[in-house]
Amino acid sequence: STQRHGGVSNYQVKHLAELMARSPAVKPEVLQNEFHPYLPQTEIRDMCRQHGIHFQAYSSLGTGSSDLLNDPAVVAIASELKRTCGQILLKFSLQQDICILPKSTNANHIRENVDLFDWSLSDSQMKTLS
Repeated sequence: STQRHGGVSNYQVKHLAELMARSPAVKPEVLQNEFHPYLPQTEIRDMCRQHGIHFQAYSSLGTGSSDLLNDPAVVAIASELKRTCGQILLKFSLQQDICILPKSTNANHIRENVDLFDWSLSDSQMKTLS
């Protein structure tokens, strides 16, 4: 069978350039990478935009060694908006047109993950997080 659609994960500019040079007719449609204020992935996101590849974020709340959920800027914005720190971080991605992959087995967190579409971060809040 012929592959018609595909995606890759954890690629950086070098990897994506190599892949597209090896197989110019088969370009990935999506790239999944860790993305959050501590890891903005600017270069690879720019490359994805230039080539029409959808950038998708995972680990939007950070990973074990990052204390993103307790970052003072995140906490302050969450308090100001009466939202959770997790919601602030997920919204940060969404407002940049980055699809997110939130995961949780906690019912409250799942509800919070859905409650992201009737409010916005201001331009100054986005800049603070960037």
